[in-house]
Amino acid sequence: MRMTRGLAEPMLDAFKAELDGSFGYVFSGPLPAGAGDALDMVNDHTLLSILTESGDGTTGLTFDVPDDHSIAKNPSESWRGLISFSGAQAAESSLAPTFIRWCPPGDDGQGAADTPRLQCTAGGPNSTAVARLASDTLTDNGTAETGLAGFTYSLVPLQ
Repeated sequence: MRMTRGLAEPMLDAFKAELDGSFGYVFSGPLPAGAGDALDMVNDHTLLSILTESGDGTTGLTFDVPDDHSIAKNPSESWRGLISFSGAQAAESSLAPTFIRWCPPGDDGQGAADTPRLQCTAGGPNSTAVARLASDTLTDNGTAETGLAGFTYSLVPLQ
């Protein structure tokens, strides 16, 4: 596939328009085939944390202005969330993150949906995951937080 910058930039502008104000839902469990697929929160999937601006629990995340062929986390924001397990393995004390879903307000990323969502692999700082968190495992102790230091999504314009 080949695209020009003239196509990549409007696509990233649309990405920003749809996902600004979204929340980052960090899950453990098998990676679903599609971002709109329902999760099995009883048998397979566990919500580990919800990333919000400064970890306040209510303010959605924003992306920086697209630059060339990439869009990134707004550098002035701190994307953090309290670690609090809910779902299939909620009784565990520590779990490894496997994927993140960015979802608009009103969509918790768990049910089937065709709302704007972005899903990518998640892992620790030395993993090969697209989204890298501060540690390989998250511990639910009532006070611990996790965060995402950086995130960049790119469309490589090839002419």
